[in-house]
Amino acid sequence: MPDRPLSIHDAAAEYPNHAALIFEDRTYTFEEISGMVRSQKEQVDAFAPSFDLESLIRIYKGLETGRPLFLLHSALTRQEREKIVLEKQELSNAAAVLFTSGTTSTPKGVVLSYKALIASAHANTVNLGWQENDRWLLNLPLAHVGGLSIVTRCLIARKPVIVGLDVRRAIRDFGATILSLVPTQLQRLSKEPAPSSVRSILLGGAPCPQTLRDEAIAHGWPILPTYGMTETCSQIATYPQSSKDWPDKPAAGQLLSGVEARIMDEEIEVRGPMLFSGYYGASPRRSEEWFATGDLGRIEDGWLYVTGRKKELIITGGENVSPQEVEEVLSRDSKIEAVVVFGVPDDTWGERVIAAYCGTATSEQLVEDAKASLAAFKRPKAYFPFESFPLLTSGKIDRKAVKRSVLEKIIS
Repeated sequence: MPDRPLSIHDAAAEYPNHAALIFEDRTYTFEEISGMVRSQKEQVDAFAPSFDLESLIRIYKGLETGRPLFLLHSALTRQEREKIVLEKQELSNAAAVLFTSGTTSTPKGVVLSYKALIASAHANTVNLGWQENDRWLLNLPLAHVGGLSIVTRCLIARKPVIVGLDVRRAIRDFGATILSLVPTQLQRLSKEPAPSSVRSILLGGAPCPQTLRDEAIAHGWPILPTYGMTETCSQIATYPQSSKDWPDKPAAGQLLSGVEARIMDEEIEVRGPMLFSGYYGASPRRSEEWFATGDLGRIEDGWLYVTGRKKELIITGGENVSPQEVEEVLSRDSKIEAVVVFGVPDDTWGERVIAAYCGTATSEQLVEDAKASLAAFKRPKAYFPFESFPLLTSGKIDRKAVKRSVLEKIIS
């Protein structure tokens, strides 16, 4: 590995005429991008990157200079950005600070080091490998770790990134071989035959409904489920590139190289060189410290299974119900496109299990589905149909908005 794997100038010295970036209809070499970075004005540390050339140059510039990049989501409103307070703080070896929603209304800044970005890229390479003609399509927000990691992985591997094109055109006209998608993005492709040129789709960000994954696999899309979060600098468990079939018992994936995981009181805890350095404004983490993910799960033979969110557990009549388990059962119905399960307050039981869904299934059909596979206390007590679910800027379902909408219907 080069001494400075995240240096665009080093990449240009090694491979000056190799493609580094495909933006809209033009291909830029590493030498051209290096020149743009040299001529870039003084680095602006905090900004909201978009899918444009200027944002990419700013990111390469930040990685080159060693000054931490504070990346804000481009869709944030002024009021949302005002919640993010950037105080002066000494950040040792920090490459980027990304802001993620926590349990409060104030976003938390996740500090990612150069070491973490490089370790994460290495773990991805051990699993996925690189081929001579690989080109990775960037269509996840650059202020999210999934989007930023595409840039850093390709820079380290000296491979081109495709930006500013929709998925179909990126594949057809510019030879995209690797994609990173969330389930809602996969849904737009799953009914079409997969082009043979696409060798891998890293699929994460949210649980994938069984009907969607079955449809995608039937049409030849090489999906590799993956699990990770901002604090783990992207993926830490992914289905192996060596197999194209989903496991019999769908797991989040196999633990990647360098990742340690354990289960403490049903919660997944992880550690490894790709983990974050700490939260901005708080004390740094110790490198050997375990990180509690907030997700419930189990580990079997190196496979990580995620069974739900700890804070999303529904407690009804003294029984714990995982929304993800109920969603998995209901999504097996071929007439269900998406489903969200949550709890609502109940004077008798503490909470009632509620399901909201998109699709042509009837509530009567879903009641029968639940009876066949779920204990009585896990079965939804009511079903609410939606034409479509509201989405977050990341493309994930806005679960909070769905729940609010249902509560409004219940109250009215």
